[in-house]
Amino acid sequence: MFAQPKTSFSKKIIACLCALAFAASLMPVAAFAAPTQQEAAAEDSALVAQADGKLDVTYHSEREIKNYYREHNINLNQGVSFSAVPNATSPYAVGAMSKTSLEQSLATLNFVRFVAGLDANVTLDDEYTQLAQAAALVDAANGQLTHTPTRPEGMTSDMYEKGLAGAQASNLYASSGTGSINAAILSWLDDSDEHNISVLGHRRWVLNPYMGKTGFGAVADSGGKGGFRGWGAMYSIDNSNTRASQKNVAWPAENTPMELFASDSAWSLSTGADLDASQVKVTVTRNSDMKTWNLSQGSADGDFYVNNDNYGQKGCVIFRPKDLSVGVGSGENDFYQVSVTGIPNPVSYKVSFFGLSDEITSVTLPQTEYEYTGSEITPKPSVKYYDRLLTQDRDYEVAYSNNVNEGTATVKVTGIGTYTGTLTTTFKIVPPSATKPSDPQPSDPIGTPVVMYRLYNPNSGEHFYTASEYERAYLINIGWNNEDVGWIAPSDGDPVYRLYNSYAGEHHYTLSAYERDHLISVGWNDEGIGWYSGGRTPLYRQYNPNAYANNHNYTTSEYERDNVLAAGWNDEGIGWYGIE
Repeated sequence: MFAQPKTSFSKKIIACLCALAFAASLMPVAAFAAPTQQEAAAEDSALVAQADGKLDVTYHSEREIKNYYREHNINLNQGVSFSAVPNATSPYAVGAMSKTSLEQSLATLNFVRFVAGLDANVTLDDEYTQLAQAAALVDAANGQLTHTPTRPEGMTSDMYEKGLAGAQASNLYASSGTGSINAAILSWLDDSDEHNISVLGHRRWVLNPYMGKTGFGAVADSGGKGGFRGWGAMYSIDNSNTRASQKNVAWPAENTPMELFASDSAWSLSTGADLDASQVKVTVTRNSDMKTWNLSQGSADGDFYVNNDNYGQKGCVIFRPKDLSVGVGSGENDFYQVSVTGIPNPVSYKVSFFGLSDEITSVTLPQTEYEYTGSEITPKPSVKYYDRLLTQDRDYEVAYSNNVNEGTATVKVTGIGTYTGTLTTTFKIVPPSATKPSDPQPSDPIGTPVVMYRLYNPNSGEHFYTASEYERAYLINIGWNNEDVGWIAPSDGDPVYRLYNSYAGEHHYTLSAYERDHLISVGWNDEGIGWYSGGRTPLYRQYNPNAYANNHNYTTSEYERDNVLAAGWNDEGIGWYGIE
């Protein structure tokens, strides 16, 4: 299982921000000029490095990416401010983004490139910034997102010509809200809507290894022409970073923040070479369950494209595995293994996802109520970072308050070491019940032996117990697994009550009238007496504190009991007794 951060990048947000195709893609540029002898040697060296099947980019760990994010004060939700306010109606004013907004936009661009393992040293160019600003203005004035805008009525030819030149060389963006360049960068990085997925032109310009300079422009138009109020541009056609030699550039990268990637985003590998689409094959394997997607031109478990145009870097393999849901995994074994063949330098690499925040995300307790004992009650919490189960005193500390007397007790969990943040939860301390029975005791069985059948639902994980052959046959018929005889019960003795939770779809069994009445009071259905307790063979009861439902197990087997306890279940002693 995977979980996504609450702040994760979602294409639903992008669709809301940009109702158009987020700009018709920039036209591909002509192939680059032939490299010098020194540059060719560097490229040959890079090809040798790729021959081992790895990506030709700099590897950055999760920790390195988080450190970069903090040290550069990246704010993906940052808005835009202006040093000169643009005016998208006549008389037009080109305007200018503030120095702070320009620098924040540049920092976000370089952060994305750092994650991808590219040179994160793109700088601002004054001329590019003026062209991008004019491009945003012309599109805002027309109320149309296009790389070939017409001249708005009343706009000077000089202003229009600068806007046209900027639009033809920029990634463009429009938003129904005021928008920002950071939001635009995330939109261009996604690029997976139906109009752009087969090319991913905007993404490839953002991740162009040869980009050395750029410029940004933005317009906030309260008039909302074309249904949009926020307009943005990034000057993209720049190849001044001539020292770049990366040929296989992957997105998502080997370690990718979930804030930068959505489950329905396309995956890509830009190779820098002309590719024969019929020869390219992609395999994606989810390590946690070994689920595999095979994608190629002939047959694909999802979307598959190959594009050889020069959008930043030519030879791009594009694939989107069907029904693949990415998220923060539960540990180091949660990753995707990606293999791409049929390209000049075949690669195999791992992709892992994480959240940029180190704050713990959830705290749960085994129970919500505990009986008063006169002493401190300190239930052990289950603490997680998304799906990752954390360890007390290494990853977090626990403090209890008001946890002796009847009332509401508080558990406070504080992240330590790698993890940060504080979460609290509560539990009730209730009066001890005089009606709660003592632990069951072995006894001589009463009446005749009754066979108790045990069944298992492979879909929900529930074990079910019944004396009814009809009920047993019905469940087997609809897909439950028959686990044969669970034990032999007496036909009389102490009643074991059977209850059903219609919301969670689980059964519970107990000797305790107190426990039965409590469950009925919170919505469980009373299904009467399931069987009777008696004999000298204990039925051991265990509880899984990490499961929402179907979290109890009952067995006569000490071996089974010890195995589930070793896997993290709680020992709840003996539930009842059977004959054998």
